[in-house]
Amino acid sequence: MLSQSLVLVFALVALAAWWLGRAPLPAPAVRRHLAWAFLLAVALRGTMLLTSRAPTGMSRNLLALAAAAIGLGAAWHFLRLALGAPDKREFRRGRLFGLAVGVMAAWNGGSAMDGAFFFLISTIRFPWLEPLGTGERFRAMIGCAVLPFVLLLWPHPTVDASPLVSQALDMARLVRTLLAVSAAFGVFQAFKAFSSDPTLGVRRIGRRLAVSHVLVVAIPLLIVCILWVASTYLGVNSDRARVASRALDREAERIGEALRSAAAVSGDVTAAASGAARAQHRSWPGTRAVVVRDGLVTRVSGDSCARESTLAGWVAGLDSLPDHGVVQLAGRRWLGAAVRTGADAIVLLAPMREVCDSTLGPLVAGRVVMNDPGPAGAVTDSLDRAAPRNETRAQRQARRHLQPPEADSLAGQVVRDVARGAAEGAAAGSNDDVGASLTGYGRAEGLRFDGERWVTDDFGLTARASFRSSISGMYSDVRRNPAQAIPLLALAVLVLMLLPLARTSFGMVAGIGGSITRAVDALRDGARALGAGRLAHRIPVAGDDELWESARQFNVMAGELEKAQGLQHERELARRIQARLLPGASPRIPGLDIAGLSESAREVGGDYFDHIDLGGGRVLLVVADVSGKGVPAALLMSGFRASLMSQDTSRGEPGVLATRLNDFLHRSVEPGRFVTAFLGFLDSASGRFVYVNAGHNPPIVMRADGSAETLTEGGLILGIMPDSPFVSGETTLQQGDLLTLYTDGV
Repeated sequence: MLSQSLVLVFALVALAAWWLGRAPLPAPAVRRHLAWAFLLAVALRGTMLLTSRAPTGMSRNLLALAAAAIGLGAAWHFLRLALGAPDKREFRRGRLFGLAVGVMAAWNGGSAMDGAFFFLISTIRFPWLEPLGTGERFRAMIGCAVLPFVLLLWPHPTVDASPLVSQALDMARLVRTLLAVSAAFGVFQAFKAFSSDPTLGVRRIGRRLAVSHVLVVAIPLLIVCILWVASTYLGVNSDRARVASRALDREAERIGEALRSAAAVSGDVTAAASGAARAQHRSWPGTRAVVVRDGLVTRVSGDSCARESTLAGWVAGLDSLPDHGVVQLAGRRWLGAAVRTGADAIVLLAPMREVCDSTLGPLVAGRVVMNDPGPAGAVTDSLDRAAPRNETRAQRQARRHLQPPEADSLAGQVVRDVARGAAEGAAAGSNDDVGASLTGYGRAEGLRFDGERWVTDDFGLTARASFRSSISGMYSDVRRNPAQAIPLLALAVLVLMLLPLARTSFGMVAGIGGSITRAVDALRDGARALGAGRLAHRIPVAGDDELWESARQFNVMAGELEKAQGLQHERELARRIQARLLPGASPRIPGLDIAGLSESAREVGGDYFDHIDLGGGRVLLVVADVSGKGVPAALLMSGFRASLMSQDTSRGEPGVLATRLNDFLHRSVEPGRFVTAFLGFLDSASGRFVYVNAGHNPPIVMRADGSAETLTEGGLILGIMPDSPFVSGETTLQQGDLLTLYTDGV
């Protein structure tokens, strides 16, 4: 039961976090809250473990209060992260409403778990991932993956707690649940945020390729391993559940045969029933036996059962009802059998919990459970349910055999059963076995009394072995069973066969990545050499793909620039460089009159124009302007022209051409240098003119009717930003239209 004072403190913490969440958290605050939340979560789990193991008294009370205080501190940091970002007004109000409903549920119901659902739906959000860098998001993903295991995978025994300790631990469990579930969701959100960065936070391309290859291989392999482990564990438990179901039916049939044998040997029905009950009691304490004579039920062994008089109806209907199996009577399940001996009948009922623990559990090397259908779950389980969780099997068996078979009254049995149900509920609340979802399920045949008559029915049971024994079952008994080495040998052969394939695959991946890395490194070294003025540097071409083709064109450009370097102190020679860049004569294309002129304001300018005959009546018109004047401008324009000439212009896609020129210039030129350019493909037959304007003065189309049109579609100037988008524009030239391309020198 959670005290209302702790609920009030938690509500104040949540309200403060919600109120402060109006403003976004900066990155340093996010890092600080993350670190504190993780550290306090670990401290919370450790304090809860110490509380469960501390002796009853002041030390346990202090540890429980410390766990509650640490939990409230962890809740503060968790709520600040979850609510620490502006949100739409209706969503903020909805989150406040969810927090209020959770607080009211915990306040009125008395249990922190009653409000956990509403707390979760109000706080499962991750705005704190946005201000973090890519590397920090990856580390946050790892932390979120580890935290649920830290919080949930350390089981601890049930605490026989005072009200104060129970209240404090209930608050600690609430925070532990919130942190664990939120962290589980955070793994996927952090991975999504981390993978949204195409660079994965790695600057070097070689390392980036290596990381991407590792992720491509490791993540599917991890998923396959998890699925294999889960399916193996579930398959083992399912098989054990089926074995337990069949064994339960055989045990019921064996009880019936024992009753028939005892009746045939003794001749006295009452003595036979009593003897059979004593024999079964050695294995299953609490076994009951009754004799049905002339419709009357007489108990001859064990305590009386609720509504045991209805067993006469079972005996009367044996012609249509099963004579053995699971028997459900008055909210409790038994393993029983009914045998007729002349006019009389014997019914023997063994407690289902004792059968599961003493017979089925050791048979399948796991835990077999068939809970009673009462409102409190397993309210009427055996004394074994209330036993200490660290009690050994030998101690439990010795405790059972020390109990006299018929020493308890019905009232005492009911009181003990209620206490056992409470102990089981407490144990279930503190059990952190995450493998419960992979339990095997089976069905057992039997019958039940539905309040009016006996009907046949099937009953579910669960079987679950320890995770370690299930996974290690293939190789743990190889010494005792040498034949078990055959599947292990087959698995080893399969691994050996896959190793060469894996090696070849990794070799191919390494070869592809190495080729890309070498080309990129060569281009980077060439750009650095060009930026340092070492124009004699040439990239050693070692391939025949697009990257190495760029290296070849770079060598062409570097050669042109090297020629200009020797003439940079002679302006006349620099003028000659510019003259060489400009076209010597206009192309002769039917239907078009093309003319161009460039006059430098200084000896050497940064303007460039060209008209490249593409054949078939198509021409590429280019005008560009380099930042600055003089020889540096001419050298940069030379590189621009060399890059232009190296491109594939046959498709007539100005946007693609501008993108390639921009990426080349951004990698090649020093910061602060750029080029404005206009590129257009003109078809003389149709007059179709497709162009892109990269930050240049918009050309003007003077129509024959006197109207004017400016050509502005395009994008940013070239060389400033990588991966800049460019949009192509289109117009049509008619007979008598005049297209004017110019630079800002006009």
